[in-house]
Amino acid sequence: MSDDKSNNENDNIVQSNNENVNLEKENNNQKNENENENKEEKKNIIENEDVNNIENNLEKNLKYYIPTEYDLETLPMYLSNPNLITGTMKDYISYTFSGKDIDTPLNRRFSDFLVLRQKLVERWPGIFIPVIPPKKAINNNDERTINKRLRMLNRFLFKISNMSFLNYSDEIKKFKTVQDIQKELESMKKPSYLEIYEKYEVVFNEKKENYDLSIGKTKVNDFLVFLKKIHKSVSNFYDKYKNMFIKKQTEKNLYLEVIKNFQEFEKKNIKAYSDEDDNKLVFYNVKNYDLFDRLVKLKDALFDVSQPLYEFFQDERLDIEGLIEALEGINKLIETHSKSIEKLENMKKSLNSGNTKGIKNIFKNKDQIISQLETDKMKTEEDIKVLGKIIFLVVSKMEDDIENFKKERINEYYKNIKKFSISEITNRRTIRNLWKEITQIIEINNLIENK
Repeated sequence: MSDDKSNNENDNIVQSNNENVNLEKENNNQKNENENENKEEKKNIIENEDVNNIENNLEKNLKYYIPTEYDLETLPMYLSNPNLITGTMKDYISYTFSGKDIDTPLNRRFSDFLVLRQKLVERWPGIFIPVIPPKKAINNNDERTINKRLRMLNRFLFKISNMSFLNYSDEIKKFKTVQDIQKELESMKKPSYLEIYEKYEVVFNEKKENYDLSIGKTKVNDFLVFLKKIHKSVSNFYDKYKNMFIKKQTEKNLYLEVIKNFQEFEKKNIKAYSDEDDNKLVFYNVKNYDLFDRLVKLKDALFDVSQPLYEFFQDERLDIEGLIEALEGINKLIETHSKSIEKLENMKKSLNSGNTKGIKNIFKNKDQIISQLETDKMKTEEDIKVLGKIIFLVVSKMEDDIENFKKERINEYYKNIKKFSISEITNRRTIRNLWKEITQIIEINNLIENK
């Protein structure tokens, strides 16, 4: 009797333990499920935040073709509202030029930017000046060209705003305040080497101890060779994505045609096959018109995944061209410096020997020629000295600019890859959800008969 009682107690203990184990397993399973749900929910929140941020910024900035990371209210200067103006000779596009740094909005046209950039290159030799797209001879007022120019001109202004020495330069100050800007800019004279040095000494005043100028020159020249080498391949990438971008626009229109064809086919064929039974229709069914409208609007709702990469290679090409121009500007300064040294040596030889034959001069008297040579020699010596200082400043600055260029282009590349990825995710999700609804309509209404 006691044994039976003992056995029952043992059985109860085992059963209780098993129940506890099962309960613990259930709790663990539930906990794991909750954790997985939380992870998935968190993942979706992060994904949705990224997508929503991009979507919201795109909607806000699209009409100005301003990159999504910028907020209009905080921009020092930007262009908006392109308007076609009927000119006396030919029509042109005028933009509203405004921003935080501009007291009164001004009108600006593309040619104003061409003159501005030309003047910046002239007055800031050896310095990277952001590039704008070249002028087109024909079709320069079509919508695609206007949009492209607006984006690139705004990008030019963003870059200038981030380069304080240019943003506060005389050229940009005038550009922010004067209406008839071309005449004002063209009146600005080309500075002397001394004026350039005095300006550069103030704005590029970072002292580099034990800086080896010869190593700097080699690095600058090597990077120039590298940029010229890759420029062609970047242009090829740009052309490929440009063609892809154009093709995607065509594909969007074709997609819309496919959707409309479904509706037309149901109207003309399926309705007749089903003896006018509207319940047998999907796209031509009045109950599903909301879904059809959403499918039609899907063309405009989808992000063009090729656009970020097309614009990336467009920017890459222009930045490379601007950097090549700046590096060649440095080489021109170095070449001028070398020629000035050679010129000085010839002057010294002529003065030491007293031989002035072959020297072009307005004076016929030998003493006058010698006196003029002495004056020219002093000026050339001063130019050589100042040029040497300018070269030191621009080469040391360019080394930093090259490193910043590399970091910026890497960063821009991955930012655009992220945009590309999010656009793909958004597109797939949008398409999947809509077509899933269509599948459900077919299944719920048993539109497919099993034979």
